[in-house]
Amino acid sequence: MKAVRKAAPSEAEAIHRMLADIDWISNSVKTDDGLQKIRTFCNKGEVWVVALDREVVAMMFLRLDLVSHSLSIPILTTAWRHRRNGYARLLIRQAKTEAVKIGCTVEGYPKNHQSINLLETEHFKLIQDHVDKNGNDLFRWSP
Repeated sequence: MKAVRKAAPSEAEAIHRMLADIDWISNSVKTDDGLQKIRTFCNKGEVWVVALDREVVAMMFLRLDLVSHSLSIPILTTAWRHRRNGYARLLIRQAKTEAVKIGCTVEGYPKNHQSINLLETEHFKLIQDHVDKNGNDLFRWSP
């Protein structure tokens, strides 16, 4: 059975392994300290997952930014063998649902063309002249 839900702290190791497969992710995330931080984020309710039965197949960090009054998606990824099945889209739609509940926008700085295409098909708009420290463009969705 497929479920979109907040991650349990017990799923931090699976999330940690998934993040370790991302080539641009900081090496500090791949350490034991990184694993502990992921557990903390799970405890705070900042990690969402798509689970097939008991297996985490996709994950998203979703954080409330009080300054910009938006939900930020700093990382969203799907396990390699589960890509192209719509799981990232399910997480994006969950982020939009959460944003509607609290009356804010959703923002992300996609790192590749597949992510940009996903956000555009989910009606995120490119925000001109806003980039992150790595030069990735800001995309925003408003309810």
